[in-house]
Order: sequence, then structure tokens, then C-alpha cells
Amino acid sequence: LVRPELWAGYFDNPSGTMTAWGDATLVPRWLHFVTASVAVGGLSLAMIGHGRAKRSDPGGWALKSEGLAVFGWATVVQALLGLWWLLALPPQVLAPFLGAAPVATGHLVAGIAGAAATAALAFKGRPMASAGALVFTVGLMVAMRGMLRQFYLAPHFDASSLPVVSEPSTVAMFLGCFALSLIVVVWAAKHPKADPKGVK
Repeated sequence: LVRPELWAGYFDNPSGTMTAWGDATLVPRWLHFVTASVAVGGLSLAMIGHGRAKRSDPGGWALKSEGLAVFGWATVVQALLGLWWLLALPPQVLAPFLGAAPVATGHLVAGIAGAAATAALAFKGRPMASAGALVFTVGLMVAMRGMLRQFYLAPHFDASSLPVVSEPSTVAMFLGCFALSLIVVVWAAKHPKADPKGVK
């Protein structure tokens, strides 16, 4: 979607069989996100184990340790895959992240520092601090993804020139659903249901 020069190829493939295998960023980008999923899964297990350990569950410490190990090492692998993805970018897209655009470069440096802090906290056995560092890092990565899309599309059009149309009804619906979800989560947390079969 960020390479308009390839869109014409879809007219030659009306069946939808056109793929992006020729894009050098495809594999590292896909692996980067898959590894991120594994990392967050490990952190989720660590946080569950952390909660169990605080309730004196003997299995909680082991779950916390295993989850943090998965999260920490997956984060390291993810960082290496991110470097691969970065170096696979076209030169005109890579340049802003390597000094041509100070804001983009600053986001990249902060993102790398955030990832390093996240992994370091995981290896130190601090799941809650790791989660906080993860939220910070993901926020930076989301911003970087927007910049990356902008740099890809720059030769074709400037997204900032597009008209902005407010949709208050959509925002209201989103906020309403979000509030309802929070209410349900809080209610469920305050009314746990015991397992009738007991703990085995």
C-alpha cells in the first residue's frame, strides 16, 4: 500500500494473486511483527506468574521467570530483525532515519534505547517495569511507522495536504465502547468465579 508504483500490477492480476515477494522489506517486516507477538505473549505469562507469586502460588515464580526469559530473548531477536528491516529500506526512505530528518532519527534512537531498556528490565526479573518500557517503546514505534509511510509516499503525494473531516459520531462510539469494555473488565475482576472442579 505504500508503493503506488506497483499498484498498476493489480490490473494484470484481477484474481488477486499478486504478491509482494519482490519487496526486500517483506520478510524482515513480517518476522519483526511475529517475534513481537511472541515477546508480548511471554510478558503476559510473566505478569500472570507475578500475580500468582504475590498470592504465594508455588508455580508463580517459575511462570514469571519463564515468561520474562521468553520476552527478553524475543525482544533481542526482534531488535535484530528490526535492524534488518531498517537496512532493507530504499535509500530515500532510510536516509531520514539516519540523520536527514532529525525528528525521525531521534525517534529511532529513542526506540532503540527503549527496546534495550525493555530487554534489560526483563532479564532483571521486573515484569511491571518491562511492561511500562514496552508501552513507551511501542508508542515510539507507532510514530515511526507513520513517518515511514510518509517517506514512502512522499514522491507521490503529501498526506498532510489531504482534507481533514471530523467524525464526532465515530469518536463518540469508540469512546462509548471503550468505557463499556472497562466497566465489564472491572466488574469481572471484582466478581471472580471459582472453578467448581477445584485446583488439580
